[in-house]
Amino acid sequence: MRVANVPKERELCHLYLAAGRIEECPKSGCSLWESGTAVVEPGCALERLGLPRELERNPPLAHWLLKIRARLDEPREREEQGRLLMPLPPGLRD
Repeated sequence: MRVANVPKERELCHLYLAAGRIEECPKSGCSLWESGTAVVEPGCALERLGLPRELERNPPLAHWLLKIRARLDEPREREEQGRLLMPLPPGLRD
């Protein structure tokens, strides 16, 4: 699936694209993003598995994976919110 008028440097999320939405890839903000190692570059697990074409052919699979990703992202989002809502240490409250 080719999307017109999208700058090349902007990577799109394969899941959203297959589901009919244009969203930028959240990269490390996504539970399906692999952070990489000394030998492997960071990247999308779906790309590494060769799934983008299958997702284009099977939108229900894309929708299902979006739901799975949302459930995987919930604990991470709660943890981030908890850090933001943590009380300030003494001396920084005033």
